[in-house]
Amino acid sequence: MTCETTSFPICEGMDTAELANASLAGYVFKIGRSEEIQVAALTLLPDGLEHPNLTTAPTLDEMLTDSRLKRQLWKLLSDSAD
Repeated sequence: MTCETTSFPICEGMDTAELANASLAGYVFKIGRSEEIQVAALTLLPDGLEHPNLTTAPTLDEMLTDSRLKRQLWKLLSDSAD
């Protein structure tokens, strides 16, 4: 398992949702190196940004506020490892 931090826009000049989603799709594929791998987003993404392999998880800020959410993230990771 690896962790990478990225901010949007990934490339300068991405000013449409279509370009942003295309960039996100490339990034998700880069991380997963496979179309079956799920990628967890630990921060909120801008509205309209979506990908079928992107799994929503509790955000880092939410987990700092409510430590019970760490258990939810751990369960999500454990279930995907099976």
